[in-house]
Amino acid sequence: MTLSANILYIGKSVTQNGSLYSGASVPSVTVVDLMARYQFTPNWFVQLNVENVGNRRYLAGCDYYCYYGAERNINASVSYKF
Repeated sequence: MTLSANILYIGKSVTQNGSLYSGASVPSVTVVDLMARYQFTPNWFVQLNVENVGNRRYLAGCDYYCYYGAERNINASVSYKF
C-alpha cells in the first residue's frame, strides 16, 4: 500500500493594475490532495486520488477577472502493467 499527501499553499496576493479588480486582495489558502495505491499482484493495482479533500472554495488567481480553484475531484483507477 502506498499513501501520499500533497499540501499546496497559495500565499496572499494583490491583483495588478489594469485588471477589473485592480488592487483587490486575494487571501491565502491551503489545499490538500490525497492518494492511495494498492498493488495486489505484480501486474495489477488500484489507485484512488482525492484532490481538494476539504472541498475549499478559493480564488486561484486574478488577472482581468478572478478565477476559483477546482472543487473536490475524486478519481479511481484499476491498472495492469505489461
